[in-house]
Amino acid sequence: MVDAESVKAVLRGQHIELPSWAFGNSGTRFKVFAQPGVPRDPFEKVADAAQVHRYTGVAPAVALHIPWDKVDDYARLAAAAKEQGIKIGTINANVFQDDDYKLGSITNPDPRVRRKALDHLIECVDVMDVTGERHRGLLTGHDLATWHARLEAPASYDYQGLTVCKTGPWGQGPVFLQQLALLSGYDLAAMEPGSAEYIHLITEAGKLAFADREAWYGDPDHFDVPLEHLLSDDYNDERRKLIGETASMELRPGHPAGREPGLPGFATHSFGMTTLGLV
Repeated sequence: MVDAESVKAVLRGQHIELPSWAFGNSGTRFKVFAQPGVPRDPFEKVADAAQVHRYTGVAPAVALHIPWDKVDDYARLAAAAKEQGIKIGTINANVFQDDDYKLGSITNPDPRVRRKALDHLIECVDVMDVTGERHRGLLTGHDLATWHARLEAPASYDYQGLTVCKTGPWGQGPVFLQQLALLSGYDLAAMEPGSAEYIHLITEAGKLAFADREAWYGDPDHFDVPLEHLLSDDYNDERRKLIGETASMELRPGHPAGREPGLPGFATHSFGMTTLGLV
């Protein structure tokens, strides 16, 4: 049974960061519809965000989006937010709407576009410095200015005559490869696509692969990722035995090469939580 008081305590403690663009005109993917009273500049967006916080008490920050929220004096904008009882939160860059970014931004094949994207990201870091956001992120302006792309061998897995390639374990690319390794023990072609059995196997294999991602993935330059073991037949033969006839609600990372898995706090605290819907 749900403890109503515990739920209320969690709700009282939550903090929501509002996006500034939520106060602009909105619509559908086909058309943006103009509305009366829409903020005319970032200062009016901040004022609207402050009003939401006064009404709700759970929205003490507003995120900016550059260049939509460009101003001449970001310190003044931060001061205006503070005067109204909120603060400037995340600073979001825009490296996806310009035609130059059709083929990507900081990994674009054109060095001019890469330089343009990096300059914009560094500009956003400077905005973070001025607005005083405490948790600015893991990257600094120096990191961005000195960053260079590099070539590396992909992670790969051979599945039914195909070599499937993904990124290394610094991202979640190998999760898909682990799913294939787990599913290689089933005759998926003999199952009806979309059937309960088919969906169940795909889903449960995904859960096991993502559990390993939480426990074992990281930057291989700084962490010993046992990727070879995670993709091995022996390891996945054992992991496959965990897939039963009913859905699992547990986070179950494996023990590649006999190693003990370690899970970050956010994974152990969030897994299995119930979503509360308010109507």
